[in-house]
Amino acid sequence: MFLSMKHVILLALVVAFSEASLVVTDTGTVTLSIVNYLQGGLELTVNCQTKDGSLGLHVIPIYGRYQWQFNPFVLKSKIECRLVMRDGAITYILYSYERDNERCSTECLWDVQTDGVLSVRNS
Repeated sequence: MFLSMKHVILLALVVAFSEASLVVTDTGTVTLSIVNYLQGGLELTVNCQTKDGSLGLHVIPIYGRYQWQFNPFVLKSKIECRLVMRDGAITYILYSYERDNERCSTECLWDVQTDGVLSVRNS
């Protein structure tokens, strides 16, 4: 059977899109959460960035939580957050595909305490 170049290209595209859709459907979403445990009832101001831009400025009250969901397959990079409190600020990578894809496959939970940022393993 003789296939024209058009048929070969069409077949290649069908195979490529079939493979891509299998990869995307196998990857679920991840929920990234930041919880404020600062001593003294202090608010925590958070500004996170992805390769696509800022996720906005958010103020988290004591024991409050800021969270969002994303598809790690689409992001495939990192989420870097500036955490600002009364006595200072720190910039921290809260999600890196290479580091966290298996470590927190469905939820990444971060506790911000007076003495540091702690990862809480949930999944």
